[in-house]
Amino acid sequence: SYPQFIFQDDDIGLLEPGGGFVRPELAVRAALDDAMEGGAKVKENVCVTSIEEVVEGTDDNRDSCDNDGGHVILHVEDGDDIMAKKVIVSGGAWMGKLIPEWSSHLHVTRQIQAWIDVGNDASYESYEMPTWIRSSWSDSSSDNDEVAIYGIPADPLSNEPSWIKVAIHGRNDIVDDVDEAIPRPLVTNGEMKELQLAAQDFLRPVADTTRTRKKQHSWLSSSPYPFIEAQSCLYTNSPDGHFIVGQPQMYKRVYGAAGLSGHGFKMTPALGKVLSDLALDGTTSLPIDFLSPKRFGI
Repeated sequence: SYPQFIFQDDDIGLLEPGGGFVRPELAVRAALDDAMEGGAKVKENVCVTSIEEVVEGTDDNRDSCDNDGGHVILHVEDGDDIMAKKVIVSGGAWMGKLIPEWSSHLHVTRQIQAWIDVGNDASYESYEMPTWIRSSWSDSSSDNDEVAIYGIPADPLSNEPSWIKVAIHGRNDIVDDVDEAIPRPLVTNGEMKELQLAAQDFLRPVADTTRTRKKQHSWLSSSPYPFIEAQSCLYTNSPDGHFIVGQPQMYKRVYGAAGLSGHGFKMTPALGKVLSDLALDGTTSLPIDFLSPKRFGI
C-alpha cells in the first residue's frame, strides 16, 4: 500500500498510524516565544567558552548568588560574562567542551542527510507517505557495522514543499574536534554514494535514478545522484546510546543533558521539565535513574 518503497518478501514492518515528524525550526521558535512571554531573556549568537562554579560569593554579586554566596559564571567569547544561581547546559556536540568531565563518555560523529525533489507527485506528501526508518542496512565496504536509513515525506509547510528527506542514522565517522566542523564541510562524492547505496534498494526515487541515470522525471538531478541538496550534521551519543541527564559530579549548581542525537529533539519537552525540576527542586518525579551520569561514574 506504499508504492514509495520497495519491499522484499522477508521484510517485517511496523506501522504506527499516529507517527509523524517535528518541524524543528518552528518548534524552537515557538519555545523561545513561549519563554520570552514568561519573562525569559534570550541572548542569541553568544558563544560560551567555559563554565566556572564559584563556591562563595561577595557582597557585589550577592543578588545573583545562593544564600551561601555560590554562583556560576558563564564565560563568553566577547567577554560579557553571565552570572547565575543555577545553569542548565545542553550544548549538543560541544557538551564535552562545556562539561569536560563528560567528554570521554560522549562521541561526536558526522552524519549525512539529503533531499530529493519529487515535483508534483502527491504520493510523497505527508498524508500519503509515512515518516519511516529502515533498520538495518549494512555496507560491507564501510566501517559501519550497523546503520539505518530514515526519511521524511514532503512537508507542505516547508520552504521546499516538494522535497523529501533521506538520511543515514548511525554512521561511525568520528569528529575529533567539533570546532573544525563549523562551518560544515561539504558532503563529498563518496558520502553521496554511501547514501545512495543505502537507499537504492528501498526508496523508489533513489532506485529509479540508480537504474536509469537519466532525466526521465522532472525531479531528477542531472548528476548521477538523485539528491538536489545534501548536508552534514553532527550526532553526539553516549557509550550505551542513552541520554546523559543530571548533575555532573564536579558541580553543585550545574545540570546538563547530552547524547541526545538521533532521538532527543522530540523528547525535549520532558527533558526540559526534568532539568528545570532538578535545578529548582533538586529532584524530579519523572523516571530518569537510567539516564543518570552516575552510571558512567561521572
